[in-house]
Amino acid sequence: LFPYTTLFRSTVVFELLGDLFSVDAHAGGATRQLTRGLAFDSQPVFSPDGRKIVFLSDRSGAENVWVMDPDGTNLRQVTKLDDNAVFASPVWSADGRTIFVSHYHSEFNSFELLQVDADSGAATVLVPVRKSDDTPASGYSNVLGAAPSSDGRYLYFARHVGEDDYAKLPEWSIVRRDLKSGEEQVVVYAPRSPRPDLILGTAFRPAVS
Repeated sequence: LFPYTTLFRSTVVFELLGDLFSVDAHAGGATRQLTRGLAFDSQPVFSPDGRKIVFLSDRSGAENVWVMDPDGTNLRQVTKLDDNAVFASPVWSADGRTIFVSHYHSEFNSFELLQVDADSGAATVLVPVRKSDDTPASGYSNVLGAAPSSDGRYLYFARHVGEDDYAKLPEWSIVRRDLKSGEEQVVVYAPRSPRPDLILGTAFRPAVS
């Protein structure tokens, strides 16, 4: 079991068996259960000011992005998808107004990156799987683990380009995107061996200090 955790100052919020809990980060001790019931809640993340927690939940009947107060009250559904939606790695923007989250497309076996208004739930595709309808599978973009810089200028994320070849280690790199200009730059490449067909490692889940 690998619970998903996030920290705000002196409190850790984490997921365990589909429910969310919080615990004092320094003293430890008793946990506080924030959600309960049949819904599967996961991947909680504190807002920059610590006043809200974004998380994923299927309590509406389909998985969507939700927010709540740190004590588990005032739950509110942000996205309103009612199909077989799959989301991953939600995170707040530096100003707390936007939620970045990856949204899975089964027909491409890839995640696009969404930019969601935290108040209205309006979502725009920030990084699509395909740049156009005729983009070949070798050009599919798969994006996970977004992480904003504290000044709000950049967004870092892990990206894999192309179809998954399950006979090889997948080649993921870390990309920095300028949220104002849209310009992207690879900042960490997957290390390669002297053999051009062999990858020695991969880069994933960026965290900005």
